[in-house]
Amino acid sequence: SPPHKPKFDPAPPTIPKNVIYYLIQAGIRAPSGDNAQPWYFSWQNNEISLFLNPDADHSFFNVDQYASIISCGAVIENIRIAAQSLGFDTIIDHLPEPENNYMARIKLTSGSQKQVNSNDKSVWLRCTNRTRYSPQKVSEKTLGEIKKEIDAFVGVNIHFVTQKSDLKKLARTIYKADRIRTEHKGLHLHLMHMLRIKEKDIFSKCDGLPIKNLEAGPGGEIFLRLTKPWFVMQCMNYTGIGRLVALHSYLSILNSAGVALITVNTVNKKNFLIGGQALERAWISFQNQGISIQPMTAITLFHLRWLLHGKEEFTPRHQKLLTTAWKSWDKIFPDIDLGKHGQVMLFRFGYGQKISFPTPRKKIEDFLLK
Repeated sequence: SPPHKPKFDPAPPTIPKNVIYYLIQAGIRAPSGDNAQPWYFSWQNNEISLFLNPDADHSFFNVDQYASIISCGAVIENIRIAAQSLGFDTIIDHLPEPENNYMARIKLTSGSQKQVNSNDKSVWLRCTNRTRYSPQKVSEKTLGEIKKEIDAFVGVNIHFVTQKSDLKKLARTIYKADRIRTEHKGLHLHLMHMLRIKEKDIFSKCDGLPIKNLEAGPGGEIFLRLTKPWFVMQCMNYTGIGRLVALHSYLSILNSAGVALITVNTVNKKNFLIGGQALERAWISFQNQGISIQPMTAITLFHLRWLLHGKEEFTPRHQKLLTTAWKSWDKIFPDIDLGKHGQVMLFRFGYGQKISFPTPRKKIEDFLLK
């Protein structure tokens, strides 16, 4: 639940500590890969500084820290929304010192009026929802409104897939990428490292993924517990049982109202940082409409690694799988140039059920630079 909004003079010469803490708390409600929470903060007077913590996530997915950079963009948007609800405008300097992992300088200035709106509440309510979605469609009007939100970011685009025939093609493509997730030793070990099975680990570490948050059901939870050792997962892959994980992603796409892909015009860290901010704005806009989101990140992050480091990062068998996936991708998203455009995130959306267990966050003191 959100903390109580602080009371303060709306235009003091130095913004009080409790206001800064409120804004940083809003920031750390942002999503991150496997809930790694890869951030640090500092502040002085009326400026909050956001830094990336490169030691938080060394996953194969997090190529050159791009996944964490996307997450930092979401942090910026949360702080902007929370500041606006307190009556502040924000001046954002994106990536002022990239060599020092300095992601953003956020300057708070006096706003024209206090703007308390549902967006502020949605910062605290936003979550990844992996439940089964209802077949109810999302209106074109709603999707149009969300596109307008994204259009506010220069060079960022959002692409929707809502036709059932196209969703089926996309589901097949996602299936190919998600097969690699269970067959890649590094990815499997990282997931198990971030999976929180015991309740004491959930509340003592306050990061990672509580097993209930995955919405895998009793059978899925047994599967996750049994396959924690890599040799067991290998046996599952050899017998074909491991493909049930990819099949779950396939069915999730089919049972969604639609899928969206956020892209930027070129691949660089500043664009992905801004793309992450746009992603969070879209996510919160969906949240305001009662619409759930689940990121489907494997295929976009695999492509980013392929693009930046070459196909040799994958085994020959996985290279073949991904080559066929890229061909399908071109047909599903004809407006995207795979050799140029950056793919920030793919996610499914629809009307989901209430999640079983939210992801925890560390204490604000864990993120403050000394």
